[in-house]
Amino acid sequence: MRRETLGAVMAVVMTAAVFSWLTGCQRSGRASGSNSGRNSADEVLQAKLGPFIECINRTDSSIQQNAELYLESARVAGRYADPRHKPQADEWTRIRFISFKVAPYERNNEISLGCAADLEKAVAAPPVSPELDRIGREYAATLRELIPIFNQIDKYYSQKDYQDDRFSRGRALDVQVTPPLRRILSLSDALRNEVGKQNDALHQQQLDAAAKAGRKDQAWYASNFMLRARYAMEGIGCREDLEETTLLTFEKSVQEAFDAAEAYGAAHPNERDAWYGGAVQVTADLFLKYLKELRRNVSSHASRRVLARNRETLLSTYNSLVHNYNTMR
Repeated sequence: MRRETLGAVMAVVMTAAVFSWLTGCQRSGRASGSNSGRNSADEVLQAKLGPFIECINRTDSSIQQNAELYLESARVAGRYADPRHKPQADEWTRIRFISFKVAPYERNNEISLGCAADLEKAVAAPPVSPELDRIGREYAATLRELIPIFNQIDKYYSQKDYQDDRFSRGRALDVQVTPPLRRILSLSDALRNEVGKQNDALHQQQLDAAAKAGRKDQAWYASNFMLRARYAMEGIGCREDLEETTLLTFEKSVQEAFDAAEAYGAAHPNERDAWYGGAVQVTADLFLKYLKELRRNVSSHASRRVLARNRETLLSTYNSLVHNYNTMR
């Protein structure tokens, strides 16, 4: 089984009070805005989105990354099925799959099972959201279906049994895992899109409400920058038809948010932790730098290879920015 869109995993994180990573070419996680400007309806929606965001950031991002490694490793290990195949000395280094576990210390699938249980609870929580609830319900059911198969695959590859049975059991496991793995990767895209859409709207609404009420503090400016960076990454995506004018629009929005955060931080040194804490400002500066670099290379008609490298650097920087922001909060 192969999933072309997993190519260069572009992860996006999210949370209802933090931001989310991006993965591959799918639209993923979202940033959360400032806590100011909330009302009771906002809080109810934020409470519902929280478990979805946590599952996306931790469990789903791990599944996407591990699926990428598994697909490539299964392709290489599958060569053992040919009795004429003579393994090359370095072949084992290309079988890089280790496990579908979310974390090395996970023993009883407690993280994945916790994700499924939390999604099931969130689906039943208000407010009713037909599309989000449907996706969450199907994702949780598919994850529960996959866990026992994942465990068998983990053991098979950790013991390198494909070297002894000519990939006989590996082939059978691949046939078994293919349908639900395809399903959960498709649901992952749908989940990230739906959660992202609702989360972005909620955070923008909160930022607007706080600004209207005159409550623009350093946390507001930091959150505003994060949301602008998120919009830029979402707009860039994996589009092959990027234009300089489009990138200039994103760049201008991000630059304005950066300059505003810098100006406020300079004028209010007692609040600086929200912007300067956790290396947020440093990583934000790098993000802006690499966004400009991508725009310049698009303008000069750089090769696809150069542009792909630009995207990877920008994505990696965005995810570091998200990590620093979430840690700071």
